[in-house]
Amino acid sequence: MSLPASSITAMFDGWKTDVLVKRSGGRDAKGDPTPGSEHTLPNWLIVPSESSEPIADRAEDASTSAVGYGEVGADVKSTDRVIVPAGHLMAGTYEVNGDPAFYPLGTVVGLRRA
Repeated sequence: MSLPASSITAMFDGWKTDVLVKRSGGRDAKGDPTPGSEHTLPNWLIVPSESSEPIADRAEDASTSAVGYGEVGADVKSTDRVIVPAGHLMAGTYEVNGDPAFYPLGTVVGLRRA
């Protein structure tokens, strides 16, 4: 028996939010930046992953990570920034940490606070 993908995250509906993805436009042949783009991904589940503080060098700030769970084949790349809106528990700007993982039930993205 298999469950529909929507039932797996249904219990977390209160944590789901639309996120804004900002993508760099890269550089042109002369090395100048080109315009980037942005788009919204609906109904993402953003949850805490870990928070760590460097021991050896107390000058650095703590690092906060999160995990995003979205629709199958979501348009997100390893070079994107993801903005979780104010009012959400994990609100803030994150860098995608590593390559997004695409599964039959959805997309999983590691996030690191920018």
